[in-house]
Amino acid sequence: MKHPATQNTTRCSGRTASVLRVWIAAVAFSTAAGLPVNVSAEDLPFESGSTGADGPLIVPAHPVSRENPAMAFDPVREQLVLFGGNVSSTYYPETWVSDASGEGWREVSTTFVSGRHSAAMEWDAVNEVVVMFGGLRADNTFLDEFWAWDGTDWSPINVSPRPPARYSHSMVADPATGHVYVFGGRGVGNTNLNDLWRWNGEAWTHLDEVGTPPAGLNYRYFEAAWDSADNSILLYSSSPQRTWRFKDGVWNEIVTVNDRPNPNWGFRMEYDPVGNRTILFGGSAHRGVTWEFRDNDWFVLDLERVPPRRYYHASAYDTVNDRIVMGFGWMDSFTNTISNIRNSDTWTFKDGEWSYHSGRLFHFDMRNRPDGIWNFTSIHVPANAEVRFIKNSTNTPVVWLATEEVRIEGVVRVDGNDAGGNSGADNYAEGGPGGFAGGLGGIRWDVSGSFVATPGQGPGGGAPGVNSGQNGGHAEFLNVYGNSLLLPLIGGSGGGGGASSNNSFGGHGGGGGGAILIASSRDIVVNGSINADGGQRAHGGASWGGHGSGGAIKLMADRVTGSGTLRARGGRSSTNNQGGRIRIEAFFRPLAANTQPTPSATAPIAAPDLSELPTLRVISVDGETVRQPPTGSLQNPDVVFTAAGVVTVVVQGTNVPQGTPVRLRVTTSGEIIDLPAPGAPNVEMNAAGTASFSATVPAGSGSIQAFAEF
Repeated sequence: MKHPATQNTTRCSGRTASVLRVWIAAVAFSTAAGLPVNVSAEDLPFESGSTGADGPLIVPAHPVSRENPAMAFDPVREQLVLFGGNVSSTYYPETWVSDASGEGWREVSTTFVSGRHSAAMEWDAVNEVVVMFGGLRADNTFLDEFWAWDGTDWSPINVSPRPPARYSHSMVADPATGHVYVFGGRGVGNTNLNDLWRWNGEAWTHLDEVGTPPAGLNYRYFEAAWDSADNSILLYSSSPQRTWRFKDGVWNEIVTVNDRPNPNWGFRMEYDPVGNRTILFGGSAHRGVTWEFRDNDWFVLDLERVPPRRYYHASAYDTVNDRIVMGFGWMDSFTNTISNIRNSDTWTFKDGEWSYHSGRLFHFDMRNRPDGIWNFTSIHVPANAEVRFIKNSTNTPVVWLATEEVRIEGVVRVDGNDAGGNSGADNYAEGGPGGFAGGLGGIRWDVSGSFVATPGQGPGGGAPGVNSGQNGGHAEFLNVYGNSLLLPLIGGSGGGGGASSNNSFGGHGGGGGGAILIASSRDIVVNGSINADGGQRAHGGASWGGHGSGGAIKLMADRVTGSGTLRARGGRSSTNNQGGRIRIEAFFRPLAANTQPTPSATAPIAAPDLSELPTLRVISVDGETVRQPPTGSLQNPDVVFTAAGVVTVVVQGTNVPQGTPVRLRVTTSGEIIDLPAPGAPNVEMNAAGTASFSATVPAGSGSIQAFAEF
């Protein structure tokens, strides 16, 4: 029997092979540790066990998502400067700076408080300050304010004459002379402006240029950049699609031969002096294409990687690292079904390639820590930051130990992945760290000759759909496996895949929520959130997959406080048996009121010795040694054996007492095999620390998981 989602046949020794992926074995147990008694608020004796060897964990801060901010690069202080922008009626009076390496942003406290959007900023090389002009305030006031940023604070530049009030204008700087130019924009009375002004570091001059672009040039549809190769201003309008150049006091239209960009409104342009070209990206009708202007014509760049599509974003040229920096803005409405989403990430363009620069998402990499345990001093996740995890090969839970305060102002997320796609492809939804993957939907009958799907992984994995159009089962956790002490820590299970029909695919199941333990010898303050939700199911046309179950969150400290939330829900919303488990151990624990599902909560129990927790490993199948650690990957099997039918599976335990009953779960296409079978004798751990099973498995692919409880 073949896996319905892959239709792969693996050959070994001339016979059809049974391919089983061995998942991380999990063991659950209960213990009878005593609770501290007569503990006063002054005693607070809990110790996390952290050595502090990993130092502090400081997640970089980052500006919140927004549209129409102003951004420029300060080459003297080697930092990007970001100001303002808005989300709907919220206008940000914030100033942020970033170091040139892009390691993070920091907000600067200033005396400048007037929020605005669609202002423009540039580097004033004469005075060695960043200058900002114009913008639109929240009360719909058009601004003609002119400000200078000296790296510490803003100060007004009160000169007259100066350009009339406006927003959505272009501002460019001539690096050779240090002069700054302002062109066009939206003026008072909602008029489209086409005037050109020059700032020489001391005064503004209204230029009496020749051949001015048409007065009807719409303020949202043009952008300008300084072309250093030609010592001129390059101006592009997408409506009408025309290109102009301003040089020596004269505007001339450039007649191009190739197709021209059609980004609609809100695009941005920056000159790339290394490539002697102007780069255009973004726009409301953009399809993720990067354009370059060189040799007086437009060309599309064939790039493997491009940033998420957007408009009303910001850009600047980083002269220290020779790269364009672009970010924020609205997500393009053509991105799948998502629209009206503001971005908070930034990207760089260098040597003809886009690279991720910074963002509110912080990816905590677990790959070089096989046990998943970190010994921090302190932990700080700032507001707006979101921590996600790159799992290690052993798929362990996350264990953060700290000697000092843990403060979560943003989001820490060990959620299982949502199921995606309805093509029947082998793109299963992964569980969070320590959680289990969702099952795959069945492949349509007219392609595979079968309706059956695959089960969700994990001890409470959802059942697969087997008959035409049958939905996959939701995964279960709470009241099904594990214990309220969360010893050991174990994540949620995956939802089952839905069955196919004659001509439609079944839906995939969501991944199980992961598991995380945070322990501090001082306090844990959560004003943001910690999430271990199970992933949502998908519909494949014929059926739904099942939701992944919630995972596990455990907090241990002197005090666990804050106004935040803890979530371990099935399918991100369910509260029944699909929910996971939450446990809070602290002398003071008011955070316990802000959880879903309801946690178990007590004063601290002594922190467990994580090096002595029991583990199980599947070490051989049908005489074939299983690679260690097993990955459980459905694409890359941990063991391949040639004989279908009855095979021997050997499980090895560490710190599991002799005589402990061990269970085995074998999942294959359309089937879950639990051993020992109901009513059969227990299979127990022997004196050598192993347990053996005889399992009947079909040819094809599947997974094996071992469990014990004592």
